[in-house]
Amino acid sequence: MSPQHHPAEEFLLQYASGAATEPFALLVAAHLAECAECRATVAQAEAIGGALLDDLAPETASAAALDGDVERILARAARQPQADLPPPDSALAAPLRAYLSDFDSVAWRSLGPGIQHCVLAQDPHGAVARLLRIAPGRGVFAHSHGGNEMTLVLAGSYRSGGTQFRPGDVECADEETTHRPVADPGETCICLAVTDAPLRFRNLLGRLMQPFIRI
Repeated sequence: MSPQHHPAEEFLLQYASGAATEPFALLVAAHLAECAECRATVAQAEAIGGALLDDLAPETASAAALDGDVERILARAARQPQADLPPPDSALAAPLRAYLSDFDSVAWRSLGPGIQHCVLAQDPHGAVARLLRIAPGRGVFAHSHGGNEMTLVLAGSYRSGGTQFRPGDVECADEETTHRPVADPGETCICLAVTDAPLRFRNLLGRLMQPFIRI
């Protein structure tokens, strides 16, 4: 089944332009390994960016000329072949294989009963990419966000705000989002989560634990 939930367009465009830092680039790349729709979006953005560089004029162009250029660039991008990679043969998408060989080899650390994590990548601006392993029926404490949070499901599934997220799906959250993800019964849920600011836990226990778990 193709993913039903995708990264916000701004993150796809940052990835296509090369502006995404390692944590966000890793998550987007892992999603692209399973999502033909987002691969097409990234391919078109890359084609438009390349065409813009090719068409740069040495002198400032008029507004009418720029409009014509954009129309030609969009038409050219539409003719570009779209990458259509085969789906991965396991939950460990190709971009993740540079970080770990399999989920059993991960140096998991406890975040509480039934929940473990492992940091994979960080950037100088505070963004962190980490694996989460959540036992069936277990959930992360209810929280809001100090910035962006993106969660890609790699195995199993979970529900958040009445929506189910399955392998390949991405949940996007920001300062306006409050949620409590809970793993579905039956199978351990493994996710790749990226945050660029600390979470804001809604309960006292979560706030007391935060200095120790650093999430």
